[in-house]
Amino acid sequence: MFIRTKKVNNNVYAYFVKNKWVDGKTSQTTVKYIGRVFPFKKTKNIDFMKFSGLEGKRVTNKELLQHLTEWELHNHGFVKEEKLWKKKEVVANAKTFSFLKGKKEVALGFNDGFLSKATLQRISRFTASSAEDGYKYAKYFVEAGIEVPQEVFVHMFKNVKRR
Repeated sequence: MFIRTKKVNNNVYAYFVKNKWVDGKTSQTTVKYIGRVFPFKKTKNIDFMKFSGLEGKRVTNKELLQHLTEWELHNHGFVKEEKLWKKKEVVANAKTFSFLKGKKEVALGFNDGFLSKATLQRISRFTASSAEDGYKYAKYFVEAGIEVPQEVFVHMFKNVKRR
């Protein structure tokens, strides 16, 4: 399964799709709609450990994913107002993995990926059965537009291998 975008009336939409063979040809099937894509450029490049204040603290993978999400939002110019992150008409909640424009779920175009409820849920639900699953786990971060620091990724992957 991978992410595909489609342009409709000058708007870009993201979908999880999968390919399968039908009569000797590949056929693409939409698995899940992710949302309309709103691209944002990186405006800052702050070190994750300095931003998060997590150095030496024990946190769960879900908490780490929330901090990574907030870090990417911050680096892309979003401003935190109480518990929500805002930029233009988009409102993000890193705790619930919610990204809204009005009442509609959207995907944020970050770092050549798509930060959305669907991509973050895929990371948070991931379980690994072998070391080879590390590639797949890393791919999920890239597709979500999260430039996860190496030491954080290694820590998180060790935790998903233990599940």
